Amino acid sequence: MTQKLASSSDYISLPFTENTGTSKKSSREAANPEPGLDRFERTKPLETSVFPLRKAIVKPDEALQSKRMQSLQKAYSGELSDSARAYFLSSSISIADMASVLGALNDLQNGGSALITDKNKTEPLVRGEIWKKKMTLLNGAIAQLELYAKPVEIDLEYYEFSNPEMLQKVRHALSLGAKVRVLMDPGKLEPQEKSLDASSFTARLRTVSGLREGMRNKDLSIAFFPNRELLNKDAIMHRKIFRVGDTVILTGMNAGCGSGEDVDCGLAVQGEGANRLIQIFREDMSLSQNKTETEIYGDQIETLLKEPAITLDREGSLRFLQILLKIPISSAKTWKEQAQEALQEASKKRMEIQNILQLSPEEWLHSSPESSPALLTPKGKELLAEQLREMGQFLGAAQNQNKMLDIEKAPESSGKERVILASKPIERQALVLFGIESAEQFIKIPAFVLTKGIVNALIAKKEEKEKQGKDFSIEIILDPGLYNETGEHPFNPNEPTFLFLQESGIAVKWAALERSTNDHDRKLHSKTLLSDKLVITGSTNFSDKGLRKNWEISGALLFDFNNQDKKKKLEEDFKTLYEEESLAPDIKAMAEKRFLNNQSGNDSEELQRFNFGITRKFLRDLAELEKQTGNWMDAFQQEPFNKKEIAKQIKQGEHPGIAVFKVVGSQTVKQIREKTPIWRKMQSYWIFKD
Repeated sequence: MTQKLASSSDYISLPFTENTGTSKKSSREAANPEPGLDRFERTKPLETSVFPLRKAIVKPDEALQSKRMQSLQKAYSGELSDSARAYFLSSSISIADMASVLGALNDLQNGGSALITDKNKTEPLVRGEIWKKKMTLLNGAIAQLELYAKPVEIDLEYYEFSNPEMLQKVRHALSLGAKVRVLMDPGKLEPQEKSLDASSFTARLRTVSGLREGMRNKDLSIAFFPNRELLNKDAIMHRKIFRVGDTVILTGMNAGCGSGEDVDCGLAVQGEGANRLIQIFREDMSLSQNKTETEIYGDQIETLLKEPAITLDREGSLRFLQILLKIPISSAKTWKEQAQEALQEASKKRMEIQNILQLSPEEWLHSSPESSPALLTPKGKELLAEQLREMGQFLGAAQNQNKMLDIEKAPESSGKERVILASKPIERQALVLFGIESAEQFIKIPAFVLTKGIVNALIAKKEEKEKQGKDFSIEIILDPGLYNETGEHPFNPNEPTFLFLQESGIAVKWAALERSTNDHDRKLHSKTLLSDKLVITGSTNFSDKGLRKNWEISGALLFDFNNQDKKKKLEEDFKTLYEEESLAPDIKAMAEKRFLNNQSGNDSEELQRFNFGITRKFLRDLAELEKQTGNWMDAFQQEPFNKKEIAKQIKQGEHPGIAVFKVVGSQTVKQIREKTPIWRKMQSYWIFKD
């Protein structure tokens, strides 16, 4: 007898509970998901204490920028396009750097840039394809080593590399004789409202301990990028390069626990471009060789010891206890199952959790993703500093250092595709401007972050085409996550962008993505610009920090008559995201309905405050929609038969989150959304653009 999946009919009728689960949103919001709603409905002026006035994006005023323009014209005598001018006048780039960007842009436009590589074979990857391709490559390497004992090189450069499944596969390949080189951002203490969070340190510790345990004589080398020596204080090493054998994947996707289900984009490259990426990886390893604790961390370990309030989030505290208890990495257990395992092991070893975290074992075990971070005790801080310094001794040892630059090239390819690779800030800015200026018909951007420099360049491009009497469309989708979790006023960096684009007549939406579980949110994490001429992807966010300050890598595939199928694939994926998984609240219509018709006068500052406030309310509603769908997904996964079906998908290389969505099915997911209480409420309250 065939057993049916327990999907729509079994779960759609389940009651939904408001304000459960986790997100990028603060615990304050969970307690009051709609602050300020009464003010909107009564159409009274918004108070500053509820929604502080944020700085809006404005078009650059060239009259006020004439001196900058004159200085730029002295430094660069070539022609300046409208989009490049708009970018220059609305970003903080220096005169000298802008002149260099324009020179690099001119080389790209003339086809003579050293950034252009030929003889490539590429495969554009979207969403779960990225993760599945990585797992397929690792499985292939393991099979090759098992069957033929043929050496395989694995090179990984990541901002975040903590996914248990990927770690286990890399360990397996390493144990069979693979050469493994790993470069990571070292993590840092993250300022919170009244504390410093050290969770990124425990994530890196867990990765290093997981890779090195039992691999004493294997061909492994691990390094941390020297952030404090080479980057500004707040900048990070944000690159994502994944290499197995002759294939290199360039993407914006991290290798964290939930990264594989994020909406992202990437390129699998073989040939000249792959070797250029391998060369960039080797250069980064060289920059990271023989670095001291101060060059990597600055004074952060001393700060960790002396500051009274050092915290770990739920995942960070679990990782720390697993490190101290030497618990092997596992990918098949939930957080609670791993926490129970840690408590049992602690009891066996007579380790008292209260001596490390300022929580009882029961409080820690029953914490939720939205619980306040756990404070480290003085003993806990000492143990964490001790672990960091012990790890530093391993990384600095000659056995590790001497292998760092032993990195081999990949074979040549017979492919004919052209790929542009940009690693330096000047190159990355030039590439994005090239993407904007070369477009003839359309630009489509799904963006994790998009700020004013690129926004003004896009608007200038559209206005230029309209003046020429040409049809030109721009469509943009933004990630809706709210940040500053413990702060008084959580925010989204894309809020000013959304309001400015909508006011400027650019088609813009917020991504509305269901969750696979309530353990974490699901992001629109893409940094992609798609046009009729090319696709740009990589780690670089479309922000000043991404383009100019962080250590990033971007790449572009140029379209020609031979690869139109690849362009079509990317267009279809964007269309699905834009038409089925995104929403656009009509802020102007909401203002007219809720604010303008009931106010005396026309206070522009008050209107601006209202616009930000109503946008924030929408993002909160969207967060609640994510949580309510996550509740259903959690329930669905508890059924034994569903667990088996999900496990089958995971064995085939799918990320666990993507596996859940595949087993549930897109039609059922849509039905679930439409049956949530918050969705019905949003349909009655919000005015949406088409």
